[in-house]
Amino acid sequence: MTVNTTGFDLPVNTTNVWLRTLDLHGLNPGNVEPPEVVGGPPKNGTQQFDISRKLYDINDPRFDIDDLDFGERLGVDQARLEVERGEPFGGTFPGGVKIHPNGGTSDEIEATLVHEYAHYLQDLVGTDQLLRRATAEGGATYVEKAYAQQYLDDVDPVRDLRRQYANTKKGGTALWIGLYYFGYRHFEQRIDSSDEVWAVYEAPPETFEQLMHGLAPDEEPRGVLNVSVDSTGPTQTVSMGELFLQTTLRTELERPVASDAATGWANDRLVVFADRDVYAWTIRMDDESNASELQTALRSYLDAKATYDGTVWTAEQTAYRLVRASDETLVLVVGNRGQVENMTVSGSDESVTITIDAASR
Repeated sequence: MTVNTTGFDLPVNTTNVWLRTLDLHGLNPGNVEPPEVVGGPPKNGTQQFDISRKLYDINDPRFDIDDLDFGERLGVDQARLEVERGEPFGGTFPGGVKIHPNGGTSDEIEATLVHEYAHYLQDLVGTDQLLRRATAEGGATYVEKAYAQQYLDDVDPVRDLRRQYANTKKGGTALWIGLYYFGYRHFEQRIDSSDEVWAVYEAPPETFEQLMHGLAPDEEPRGVLNVSVDSTGPTQTVSMGELFLQTTLRTELERPVASDAATGWANDRLVVFADRDVYAWTIRMDDESNASELQTALRSYLDAKATYDGTVWTAEQTAYRLVRASDETLVLVVGNRGQVENMTVSGSDESVTITIDAASR
């Protein structure tokens, strides 16, 4: 059995790497069709990934995903990854994998190939939904690290992820790298060896809280949170999750402060208005203390980002308003100042009503 390599030569034995990767997964090579390995040209410089489409789980023709800029207004928009010569990277497609050697060492290229082989073996490839993407990347990174520990010298993909995540100042980049970093940590906390990755794939995390804290899908389920909207025009509600909350805060605050404030997340619902320049993000925390800590952090975040006039914070064309709806629940309203000021929020820990004046356009 050999792996079919098309169009270029790699400085590694792709078949041996494939067989080792199968062994780490506990798989028999006779039961898995080997992939095609395709070469890609060098790609140096800044690679930009538009994550806006991945932020929203909306399939409604009334909503133009390209027009939804909630992440951008909070400082979490495009991911900008600096790809230098000596940093190989790859991708996975049905039936094969693609590797850009990019001038990397043979060990670095081999580790990248293992990561893509792991994706090839997953039934998760090709999804844009962020939580599934984090699970997929976490599993591939877990296998890649196990391979590097056993077969390679001076290659540690997790060390590099940890450094990149700690050092980046861009919200979109932090969110993107966080999918890999926290995805890996999830597997590290739930399993003991690479041949157990299937247990996580079969029972993946259902929230980013579970992913980030190594919890099984039956641990720390979402808190009850019902958000109703009194407004003309179509609306959609989606969940953003703890990682997005932490990433938003860290665009203006120190990373440990952002992490502490986001911990305790219980649920959230972002209301997206199809025909209005406004969003309402309701966040429920585990208890009153966690909600107060988040409120303090959000105020500090807004103070650093915008100018407060006693009612709302403003920065350029965007207004921000923070409402404590109940002991455990906060609502961050973002958008056009007139609509932000005319939005009414009321409710309890478990149920919030958002009303927007029909005239506020």
